[in-house]
Amino acid sequence: MEYGNVACTLFLIMPALTVTAVKQPNIVFILADDLGWTDVSFHGYDEIPTPNIDILAEEGVILHDYYAQYLCTPSRVALMTGKYPFRTGMQRLVLQIGEDRALPLEEKLLPEYLKDLGYSTHIIGKWHLGYSKRTMTPLYRGFDSFFGYYAGANDYFNYTPEVRKEEWRGFDLWDNVTACQKCKGQYSTNLFTEVAIKKIDEHHYEKPLFLYFSHMAPHAAGKYDPTQAPWKDEKHFSYIKHDDRREHAAMVNVMDQSVGKNYAFCFLAIGGRSWDAISEGLPSPREEIVHQIDPVGPEYAIRWKNYKLVYGSPAGLKTKSFRMDHWYKPPNGIHAKFIKHEKAAVHCKKPSHALPCHSLLVPCLFDIEEDPCEYNNLAGSHKNIADLLMEKIREYNTTALPSDPDIFDLDPRAKTAFHHGLIEPWLT
Repeated sequence: MEYGNVACTLFLIMPALTVTAVKQPNIVFILADDLGWTDVSFHGYDEIPTPNIDILAEEGVILHDYYAQYLCTPSRVALMTGKYPFRTGMQRLVLQIGEDRALPLEEKLLPEYLKDLGYSTHIIGKWHLGYSKRTMTPLYRGFDSFFGYYAGANDYFNYTPEVRKEEWRGFDLWDNVTACQKCKGQYSTNLFTEVAIKKIDEHHYEKPLFLYFSHMAPHAAGKYDPTQAPWKDEKHFSYIKHDDRREHAAMVNVMDQSVGKNYAFCFLAIGGRSWDAISEGLPSPREEIVHQIDPVGPEYAIRWKNYKLVYGSPAGLKTKSFRMDHWYKPPNGIHAKFIKHEKAAVHCKKPSHALPCHSLLVPCLFDIEEDPCEYNNLAGSHKNIADLLMEKIREYNTTALPSDPDIFDLDPRAKTAFHHGLIEPWLT
């Protein structure tokens, strides 16, 4: 998902951005990739301590009734455009290395809006919005500098990601347009943090700063070696016996240390009634949100008031061996402690006669306020509401751009043998 994403800054693009204060805030937006609910200690789970993220939770606003796209590319599309991914045709699956597809160039992105307001804009870390042409990459999409990688996943030490076909395998770490070969061997989370701190220290504050710090962590490095962390950090979690979970804990911990070095620069910038609802607890200005529309999947999900309807399978992945819509507990079980801050708590109690959800066959309906963990399917007893939400989905679908059913077509011109072993733009 990308959905366990934790950000120290939430910036909402309004229909028109205007300068509302004489002094504009500096913004550091820290994004974690695939960070799970039980991976942060402020939710009450003590297996992986995250003291710096906990400070952000304590001093900031916790959006625990918040949903994001469940995959990398669609979630970043929503973040950079302020639009539903189905408005751009980018709602289905993720971009692959060697795939000639990208966030449409006619879309104006968040850093471009901020540049209009006088900001200096920088990205560190993961891009994953397309790279087959230079014009698809960060330096052409509103960022003044780029230190990071184009692909969706990467090796944390050698920056050579796994690929479906070996001919497209290559090096993917860039300092603007120069491959950072000298960076091999440096652990990515620590390396990105050093670059971020340097960027902040060297910034000339006659202009406001926007730094998009898009962590690789704790996203899996790949299928064959998914969890990677320095041994000096992993050894602190010797009490976790499962190898992958222990390394994952170390990955999260290193990222938390990074947040501790950067969090003092974070601001929350949201405009209008949305800010009133978040900061003052006032009623939300909206009563519905679309989570997904993808007829190819098929895959649909929508929230209306306190109800959520889901239908289909995430990304059309219907095999029993790989499902994204199930509950997954840590291999060592869940280690919960007393939650210090009630605002971080989500209380779930499975009813004794809960009705299961079989969303591959029929729509499922949940009362999110009463059942935030989506245990009890109400589609049968609340058929009128389920029908209403399906009708809403059909209406939204009339305005959706089609998702590409032929994704994963790899361009042979992108083979890295033609590009000195580099994953880089291959088209003009």
